[in-house]
Amino acid sequence: MDVVQIFREYIQKYQKHLQDKDWLLERFELVTANVQNRAVQQAIPIGEREVSCTVFFLSYEAKKVYVIQDLKCKKTYVVCLWDGSKMDHIYRWEE
Repeated sequence: MDVVQIFREYIQKYQKHLQDKDWLLERFELVTANVQNRAVQQAIPIGEREVSCTVFFLSYEAKKVYVIQDLKCKKTYVVCLWDGSKMDHIYRWEE
């Protein structure tokens, strides 16, 4: 499943009120040692030094959805919602 499908499934299942928004996205590589949220860190397998992080965001709101995957974007580890001040919802992705 590609990252956009994962995002859409997450939004439809957990954040329906956000599904009709105009989302933008950005993807970058993230060193796992720099992940600050403990629950997100625990969802990333031990030994992964870098992960792919795709951020879906709204240009007019602070809400962001993070999709964290292996570098080849084949395995999804966690999807989480940032509400502007804290991680509001963290979901360990099960494929």
